Amino acid sequence: KKERYLISTEESITAFDNIFSEMNEQSIGVHGWPTGFDALDNLLDGIQKPDKGGVAIGFAGAPQHGKSAVLLNLSLRVAMNNSDSSVLYWAIDDNRKAISYRLVSMLSGIAIKKVRRIQQRSSEEDQKIAEAQNTLRELIAENRLVFKDDKVGRSKKKAGLELKEHLHG
Repeated sequence: KKERYLISTEESITAFDNIFSEMNEQSIGVHGWPTGFDALDNLLDGIQKPDKGGVAIGFAGAPQHGKSAVLLNLSLRVAMNNSDSSVLYWAIDDNRKAISYRLVSMLSGIAIKKVRRIQQRSSEEDQKIAEAQNTLRELIAENRLVFKDDKVGRSKKKAGLELKEHLHG
């Protein structure tokens, strides 16, 4: 096994020359999955598409500083903008009901208080909410957006098994 990682200088140069050729021939534009956030796409070249398996994104920060909101927005936009992606949003602190309300608010542009019916909604707002619900239903039905909450557990291994089961039945 060790021998397959030991290559000569010539093999190493050839490998890098091949990478450099590919680099110089790439088309203009984002090469990963576009997130819909131009600044992020320009910085990261989109979310990199894996050769096999998947991509895991970790996001750390102090409590109550918007991590969930940012990642939920990112997950939604990647799923909406890329038909060849499947995004697993694994919530540790929120349940699916809370996530659903947040997503409908994000998609519809209607304040969460109105989505939750804490405040009165207009018929136009009801229509926007219904459209957002239909968009979410489609993304979920197409396996482009998958949600898990803490009812399923918190281990990385369990997350991987759940996603494989969901995608490959």
